[in-house]
Amino acid sequence: MKSKVSGSKDVTNVMTPVILSVMTLVTALLIVFYSYILKYINNLTVQKCECSENWKRDFIKYFSMAAIGVLVVLLVLVFVERLSKAHQGLKVFANVLNGVYFVAFLVFLGVLFTYTRNLSKTKCECSEDKMRTIMYNFSAILGGLYVLVALLTLIRMIIQMV
Repeated sequence: MKSKVSGSKDVTNVMTPVILSVMTLVTALLIVFYSYILKYINNLTVQKCECSENWKRDFIKYFSMAAIGVLVVLLVLVFVERLSKAHQGLKVFANVLNGVYFVAFLVFLGVLFTYTRNLSKTKCECSEDKMRTIMYNFSAILGGLYVLVALLTLIRMIIQMV
């Protein structure tokens, strides 16, 4: 007869691949989204869209580039940890990087939301694009997805400690 402890270990073995798959999917979706943001911002620059020029546009551009890099690194670290017994320093680095990204992402969401809202409010015609609308609407959804990823990561960490 199995004890409750061994039963919870079985749940851990099943849940970890599910959580890892969801995290990977969300990360891939974020990378695609950041790529579309970069394309949109680049188009505004090429069109010389003056009403879209401000520090927020530059912040969104540079943050999106950095975020793609950070997400790729975090994804690689997750798989390295999964495939081998990763060095404790690598785990600490991944956790610190994830924490810094989380805080920066919250700032990014606020900037993205206010930037796209201001483009609409000021009737910046050269910025009119379905991507602008998607960025505006999706900034709230991205926040929700990030909370989901953070919760799944927390659950994964708690399960691993048990």
